[in-house]
Amino acid sequence: MSPAMVLWLSFLFLIACGRKTPIQELDAGAKPILATNFTSADFDQSWVMTTMKKSAVKDTLTNFEEGAVSIKFPYVVQSPVFDVQPLTYYRLDFDASTHVKSFWAVVFYDGLGQMLLADVYSSFDPEDQSRRHTFYFQSKANAGTAQFWIRPNGDGSEVNLTSVDISKIKDPTEIVNWLDRVYASIPSVDPFLRPIDRERIIPKTMHALRGAGKIRVVMLGNSIINDTGNSGWEVLVEREYPGSDLEVITSVRGGTGCWYYKDNNQVDTFVLAYDPDLLIIGGISHKNDTSSIRSVIDQVRAKSDTEILLMSGPVGRQGDPRTNADFTIPPSDGDFRLLLSDLARRLDVGYIDMRSDWGGYIQASGKSYDYFLRDPVHANARGRQVLARLLAHYFGA
Repeated sequence: MSPAMVLWLSFLFLIACGRKTPIQELDAGAKPILATNFTSADFDQSWVMTTMKKSAVKDTLTNFEEGAVSIKFPYVVQSPVFDVQPLTYYRLDFDASTHVKSFWAVVFYDGLGQMLLADVYSSFDPEDQSRRHTFYFQSKANAGTAQFWIRPNGDGSEVNLTSVDISKIKDPTEIVNWLDRVYASIPSVDPFLRPIDRERIIPKTMHALRGAGKIRVVMLGNSIINDTGNSGWEVLVEREYPGSDLEVITSVRGGTGCWYYKDNNQVDTFVLAYDPDLLIIGGISHKNDTSSIRSVIDQVRAKSDTEILLMSGPVGRQGDPRTNADFTIPPSDGDFRLLLSDLARRLDVGYIDMRSDWGGYIQASGKSYDYFLRDPVHANARGRQVLARLLAHYFGA
């Protein structure tokens, strides 16, 4: 088998643990919706290897010797497309080794086969020997099918993939237990939790939580808000309020802020079409343009009684808060955090200063910045647990 064929085999989702075979570790009675063992001669032949370039030719993984599939940069391996239910949690297990931090993802397609803008993207840590990596992920709104991707990171890097299994979760406690295990691997966020006047800003949301009601949350922004939405924060809130049901929809577009969403009826498409009870606007792509954010808020309020939160952007291109001279707590004059806070006050909407909380946490963490990142701009599963705990605290979790 050519190196290109061996290179596109493992790009899936959410965080690492375990030693048994994937089938053995799945819950009793939970049938995997994707189960591939590359040490077997009869694995599903519809896996493909390609590059990230749109013009790349995709090669089917066929006729190679049994064993791990070797994926070398810049190749990516893609699984067969498999069926999913919208806004449903799944477990991902894959056995792989790599010498550098590498990437996996799950992408989603609607009923017409069009790829959705929102996805799940993460990384897994280097291991010289093949080991089990376990993650949990939630499918996206409007998703009918999905696909697992895996790829190495950087020149000369390689991933050796042995098996991949994905199954639908039967017991929701699995998810929160996994989130807690990831959280146990990082310092506590407790010193960075602020007092919050949540009862005044989002009274309907809090009433519904306490009354075990259903709440639909739309998170609007870019890939940073997508990562925050993929953190499992709503599961932590549901644990605090037994019987409650938070439905989180990440309505996102890479590198995009309200300067885009305010025009051409995009508010209808990205927000109002989902009929949210709560709208969270965040990310790092607003270009310091508070007038566009206000336009989006005004359009939402003109057609609904949705409660609204603004959120400053953590992570992003600013780099390590310990070495970024422009990052200060509290924010200095002219900082976008102050502009957002002032806008929230004037429009009487909620405001979460995630950038300050994230930065303060990183400064005190005693860990390298890379420990919390999958790449220089985005959080990995550990970084997303920082975001999850900070955001869940806003709702009293």
